[in-house]
Amino acid sequence: MELEYDAHPSNISVIPCGINPILFRPINKNVAKEACKLDSRQAVLFVGRMDPLKGLSNLLEAISILQPRKDFQLLVIGGDNESEIEFQRMLKLIRDFNIDDIVKPIGSVPHEYMYLYYNAADFCVIPSYYESFSLVALESLACGTPILSTNVGEVRDMVKTCPDCRIMSDTSPAKLAGHLNDMLDNSRNDKNNCTDILISHYGWDSVIERILSAYQHVMLNAPIHERLILHI
Repeated sequence: MELEYDAHPSNISVIPCGINPILFRPINKNVAKEACKLDSRQAVLFVGRMDPLKGLSNLLEAISILQPRKDFQLLVIGGDNESEIEFQRMLKLIRDFNIDDIVKPIGSVPHEYMYLYYNAADFCVIPSYYESFSLVALESLACGTPILSTNVGEVRDMVKTCPDCRIMSDTSPAKLAGHLNDMLDNSRNDKNNCTDILISHYGWDSVIERILSAYQHVMLNAPIHERLILHI
């Protein structure tokens, strides 16, 4: 960045995306599962648009490897347009892998109800090949639900306070299946206690304070004529 814009690193502030802690919060898992109309099986959650970069096809192949297990379900949130090519591709993969009894395509869910699915899940899996930040990871962790993720976006920093999370370096279907299997075997009913530390860093109040501080720093150090432009 400093090479492209001739900006010295000391003049660059990086402020992360924020989370609304009033909405994304831990609630009782059984209450959440009932609200989402889920059965008693363990729930693995995938949230994302129908884009090859999200790694959903890789995840579905990994799920097919675990097919002998009948004690869990994969909830897929995102995409519900019948004409959407990637959505139809997902449905075809589910049929081809014969995992209709394991995978539950839910489609899109209103943002204000997403916390229910995060809380209903035993963990959230993020098999993406690329994420600029990964708001899904932050939303899941804010609800006290651990994540299984590739090393994308800011995930590695988010999970520092969450010992039940796991970051994958190898995303081959076989390796991914192994991680899924381990996390299913070691799933806990109680929520992670990392939410307070997470919110102190990524909560809206904290993020807003850092944005205002960055603007104030610019205003105080900018020449007079540039301050007028900033005000406008």
